[in-house]
Order: sequence, then structure tokens, then C-alpha cells
Amino acid sequence: MHNPPFNSTSMRELSSVNPLLAAITLRAAQICEQPFQVTNGIRSLEDQVRNLERGASKTLASTHLIGIADDLHATSPDGAEILWEPLSLYQTIQISMKQAASEFGVKLKWGGDWGWDSVHFQLSTSKYGPSLGLSGQAVVNCQRLLNLVSPEPLEVDGHFGQITDKAVRGFQASVKLPVTGIVNYPTLKKLIPAFERSL
Repeated sequence: MHNPPFNSTSMRELSSVNPLLAAITLRAAQICEQPFQVTNGIRSLEDQVRNLERGASKTLASTHLIGIADDLHATSPDGAEILWEPLSLYQTIQISMKQAASEFGVKLKWGGDWGWDSVHFQLSTSKYGPSLGLSGQAVVNCQRLLNLVSPEPLEVDGHFGQITDKAVRGFQASVKLPVTGIVNYPTLKKLIPAFERSL
């Protein structure tokens, strides 16, 4: 069985995530016996609040906010219908995703290993995240979060330039995280409390 071409939603969601994760997902689609589509990539802060309120997420500090996660849903052979079960469909997808990741020399985490989020896949939480030179919604999220803790407000333009890099490094130093300039998951988790207080 060959995965049908990704639909426009899948391509839009893939375009929003870390390029490495997008490449892994595209490769998995080529080798997977179970057709799937990408139903979620990047989320805005407001999207994540809504997901938490309706029970679709367990935390505000989601890896979707920094573009290192995507949600993949099994589909019918023509790609038109989402299939929620059996779990074996998602186990097949995770095998292909992990195989594709290994071809790129990286490890991938599957939400099914946690026992409840079988549609979720993510890159390493400490190594990946928005950094210098990147653009898009993940950077917008980071700039908005940094503005809640930074003494010098950033322009929220979705571009991770030198000023955003300096703000990230300054924040990381202030909370005793490794100063990498990458808004990885440990950095996100330190930023989220200020956002929670702002709600």
C-alpha cells in the first residue's frame, strides 16, 4: 500500500514545523504501509489554551508551540477518512516515523509510548526549537512569551534575528539554563509560567 499524496492541510501543517521533522514525516509517508495525513503542526498560544480547556492537551507547554511536533492521523486507503482505531494503525505509523528518523540520524519520540497520545510525534526536546535565522509562527510564539519576561520588548515579527537571539540567551542565563540561543522545550517550560499568569 502506498500513502496517497498529502492533502493541502497536511502540506500547510508540515510547512509550519521544524524542517527536519517535516522531512522525516515526508519520508515516513513514502515507506509506511498505513496511509496517514498531518492534522496538526504548529499551534498558536491561543490554540494551545483552547486545547487545554477542552482536554485535548495536558499542558500549556506543548512542543507544538515551538514547531518540533506534529500529529498524524491514520486514514482510509484514499486518504479521505480519518481512522481512530485500532491502535495497530498508529503502531504501524510510528514504526515508519522512527525508521525515517533513523535515516536522518535522529531519534523521534512517539506519544503512544506515553500511553495516551498515539497521533503525536516530536523531535528531541532539548536539542531542537526556534533559533537564529528561522521565521514563522513558532518564532511569533517565542517572541510573545519573551515579551512577558524581558525588560526590553521585542517586535513580534516572526523573524528570529539577532535581537531575539540576545533576548533568548539573556533569559536562559537568568533562569540558569544552558545558554544555547535555541528555544528548546526546557526554555519553553521556563517561559510558560509568565504566560499562565497573564491569562
